[in-house]
This record gives sequence, structure tokens and C-alpha cells, in this order.
Amino acid sequence: SEYVVPKGWNAKKTEFSIPEKYIIKTESKSSNKNKKYLEIGIGSGLLFNYFKEIGYNCFGVEPGDWAKGIPNIVQDIQDINELGEDNFDVIVLADVLEHVEDPLLFVKRVSGIINIGTVYACFPSNQSLRALLGKERLRMIRPFGHLHFFSKKSLSILFKSNGFEIKSLIKTDLLKFRLKNFFRPPYFIGRLIWFFGQHFQGDQWIVHLIKE
Repeated sequence: SEYVVPKGWNAKKTEFSIPEKYIIKTESKSSNKNKKYLEIGIGSGLLFNYFKEIGYNCFGVEPGDWAKGIPNIVQDIQDINELGEDNFDVIVLADVLEHVEDPLLFVKRVSGIINIGTVYACFPSNQSLRALLGKERLRMIRPFGHLHFFSKKSLSILFKSNGFEIKSLIKTDLLKFRLKNFFRPPYFIGRLIWFFGQHFQGDQWIVHLIKE
């Protein structure tokens, strides 16, 4: 539906998004390369295939047509039992929660299929400078597509009430600099403008959750 993705949008992307890079970097620190991985909303499977190639046992949920031909995929979270697996080690929810009718019920279902492990999620923030100034003109406002926007308080309630601990909470556009490089000429002014814009205008959260 064009309410969900813009006309002409191509799911066959070739580059990882900032949240996906964060997930890859964080998971690379783990010594266990044989985890049970579930991605809900895999799109064309770029991230899914990456983890499959490095040895993760990968499963997915994708209601769209993009994932046709990829093994171990179902179309609905309620059909996960058809995969023959439960109690996943890693679950990824990339750009999903803003689309579902009931995020609280959705996260409750996710909590039921992970006893001890990690969840990564990214979704729109309503607390960025861009959101506060743009209001209904915010680029993330897509009626009938994006149903929900989250503050730090609301996302904390959403996850903590379902047994998750927030290990890390960042904005997708925020990049950490080494201080000595930040002030090094001749790019200082450009870096300053870029940092200010990304830090205060970043309009998505990346949430790193653990359940123990």
C-alpha cells in the first residue's frame, strides 16, 4: 500500500540503514554465531541474509511480497509456530511498531517468544526538533501507514511492561565523534552544522533491549 511505502519505493535495497548497521555492529561483539534469529518485517531480506551468511539460524515474518522465495518465512506473527521454532535469541523489529494497530499487544506477543535474549527495534520519535517544529508536516507523518509515534516515556512503558530492559536508546541519525577530530580544521563548521542537525532532528529511535 502507498499508505505504508511511497510510490516507486524499491525494497531491493543494497545498503544497510543506520539502525541495521547498529545491529550488525552490536551483534559482532557476541561470541555466539549460532543464534536463533527472527526478523519481523524483513523486506527484501538484506539484513536477514547477512545474518544467515554469518551462521545465524534465521527465521522471518513478512506480510508483503518482497520476501517470496526466501526460506523460513511466514506472513503473520500469529503463524510463527509454523516455523517449528520458539524462544529466539535475537529478534529484530525494524520500522514495524509504527504500522501495527496495537503496539502493546504486539510487543506482548514478541515477549512470549523470547525468554532470554536481545530485541532491536527502530521506529519514529515524536520528540525530535523536526517533529516539534514540523508537527503534521513531519516527513514521518503518513496517514493510515504510520499509526504511532513514540516518546521516550511511551516506549519505556511499552517495553518495560512486557519484561524488557532498555540497554541502549539512541536516535538513528546520531553519530559519535572523537572530540579531537570534531574540532580539526577545515571541516569544523560543516561538522558542527551536521552534528546539530542530526542530534536534534533525528526522527527515529533505535532501541536495544534485553530480556533475562
